[in-house]
Amino acid sequence: MRDVKAATCCVLIIVLALTLPLVAGCKQEVTVDRIPDLLREKLGEIKSYQMTMCIARTGADQHEVKQWYKAPHGLRTDVLQAGEPIYSFLLRDGSLLCKSYLEGLTTELAAKDDTALFLEPLLLSLWQEVLTASLTENEQVGTFIAELQWQGLHGRSHASRLSLDAKSLMPIELHLFVEEEHLGLTIQFRDIVLDPDLDDELFAR
Repeated sequence: MRDVKAATCCVLIIVLALTLPLVAGCKQEVTVDRIPDLLREKLGEIKSYQMTMCIARTGADQHEVKQWYKAPHGLRTDVLQAGEPIYSFLLRDGSLLCKSYLEGLTTELAAKDDTALFLEPLLLSLWQEVLTASLTENEQVGTFIAELQWQGLHGRSHASRLSLDAKSLMPIELHLFVEEEHLGLTIQFRDIVLDPDLDDELFAR
């Protein structure tokens, strides 16, 4: 009986050794041609996300920013200092509210280019832009590069370059240049979590 069990185990090991490479081979590589379809799939499935960004402007200090999104319209963006929020921007029912923790005030802001970051879920907007972007692959560092024409709220188009992780298609870094203002902007992305369970209270006024 022991010999039979041992033989059975050997057969299972051999079968697994033969089939696992085939199963792994069934997973298609991410290529430039497949990116639009893969991103459309992600855009159709995503219900929420949270992510952290490091935003640096030319000649200005860096800011750590955290953003949460919950479909269909929940959006919150916090500007952090030493890991604690100093401003919270809440988009609810089409209005943008800014809460200042330093002053204890909440004000309503107008939609304009310098508030664009707080008016839309940035992760989804970037993926949407990539659908029609010019794409190249940098195999050495494992990224795809998307050349974008970022559209401002008032119709101005800004050249930008976005790097995406070659496996997950998550954004790594966005470079934006506003020529008429001689302004360079870099956004680095980290700690991106898709479909976290976010409480509605997070987006409450």
